[in-house]
Amino acid sequence: MKTLKTIHKILKFYDDNMDADEIDFSQLTAKSLKISENRFVRIMAMLSDGGYIDGIDVRENNDDTVDLLFEGSAITLEGLKYYAENALFLRAAGILPDVVTAGISTVAGAVL
Repeated sequence: MKTLKTIHKILKFYDDNMDADEIDFSQLTAKSLKISENRFVRIMAMLSDGGYIDGIDVRENNDDTVDLLFEGSAITLEGLKYYAENALFLRAAGILPDVVTAGISTVAGAVL
């Protein structure tokens, strides 16, 4: 569940910033999400590979480190759909309160 909750937070970050001219990506870090850097890089790569976020560049270095470049990245329509569905699932599982996701069921019905 830890990864699902983190994915939800990341997609929420992108959704919340859709109106911004420039997104402040300093707010989207492993530390701010309270996860390890390895988990953060893997989740961001999964979201990119799955088509939920566009514009992610994962670069593996010769010294076995990974650089994650996501400036200019954005949530996709698939990402919005997943975010809405995931919010409903997390709410049903009792992980998210109704207040946080009250409007999402409306959006989910419109998007799906």
